[in-house]
Amino acid sequence: MVIRCERDKNDMAMHDSRCPWSELPELLISMICHRLHPMDIPRFRAVCKRWNNSSEFTFYPADLTPILISDTITDSGLLRCYSPYFNKMFIVRTPLRAPGSRIFSVEPNGWAMLRGPEKTVSLGNLLDGSTFKTTESEFCGGYFCSSREDGTGDPELCGIVGMYATTYGVKFQSWDGESTKYFEGQRSEFAMLQCKPVLHKGLWYCIGERACLGVFDPMKSEWRVLEEPNGIGPDLAYKNCYLVESQEELLVVLTGVNGTPINVLRLNEAEMTWERMESLGSRAIFTGTVTSRSMANPPVAMANKVYLPKFYGCPQVIQAALIISRGSLGFVPERSCSESVDTMFGSGNGDDGGAWFYDLELDSGVNKQIIGCKSLMQYIWVDLGRASP
Repeated sequence: MVIRCERDKNDMAMHDSRCPWSELPELLISMICHRLHPMDIPRFRAVCKRWNNSSEFTFYPADLTPILISDTITDSGLLRCYSPYFNKMFIVRTPLRAPGSRIFSVEPNGWAMLRGPEKTVSLGNLLDGSTFKTTESEFCGGYFCSSREDGTGDPELCGIVGMYATTYGVKFQSWDGESTKYFEGQRSEFAMLQCKPVLHKGLWYCIGERACLGVFDPMKSEWRVLEEPNGIGPDLAYKNCYLVESQEELLVVLTGVNGTPINVLRLNEAEMTWERMESLGSRAIFTGTVTSRSMANPPVAMANKVYLPKFYGCPQVIQAALIISRGSLGFVPERSCSESVDTMFGSGNGDDGGAWFYDLELDSGVNKQIIGCKSLMQYIWVDLGRASP
């Protein structure tokens, strides 16, 4: 017994004399970190303060501006994400498998709203691949939106509103987490444009021809076409019209026949008329897809500009993982990958071009050159962080 006790004491002394994990050399910590999969890096950094400070890695925040993402996920789980700020195309491999599904929106925590080929509307998580089925779509087309846009995207708390334009009006469908309701708007001459409705002060607004508005009240299940505004001035020629909510205001973005010039109109709700805006101030608008986004305080160089889903040159294409680090979503390049890089957008370094934009002051009334740009047609703008509606 005496010999065994002495041995145990010696073992404890040897254990206490060992260097604790927190005191590993910084170079060794960095080498270990660089061998980890990007998805494991946040957990590695959470071990202790020293590991966090020593484990540097390239992290491209996804919350600096809205991101353009492909509205479908490939069978192997690939999702393309273009950042107008970095001018980089990130090829993300997500564990979410949704063959044949279309993405309508993505929340900051990675929850995406999708409609499957069998018209099933579901929520899928791009980070862990989990899915949550909600309801079945009554229509083949249309748009689906979260009825509780609190930014959390919690599938257990999320309600769904679906809207579909018909020849004589609009059909609606809502799901409150338990049951589905259907409603068909009364027949009217309202022709809903290919633009996702926006939630404004508790009501869903749809844009029609000549910037007319239709409103759906989800609480009362009532649809009405507003008598005013009854159109826009004849001096504003345009091809496409996009509706966006910005700082509790309804805005309409008009793009010209060749893309430019671009005009932004604000709804004067007191007089119910559209008024042309000379400046966006510190705001930026991202439009040109079925979804449009507004950002209250973008990076300074991007303020007072309207961005379309186009870019010049060849953005750098990076295979990356989408992870949450310090509470924000971001892209971390894969350090080793045996697969070839997708070069459908070229193989630039991101420095020989950039996202196409229209400066509301400097480019006002100008048919800015748009020929030679590459368009991302099957993409939508989404907010993956602090981008403000």
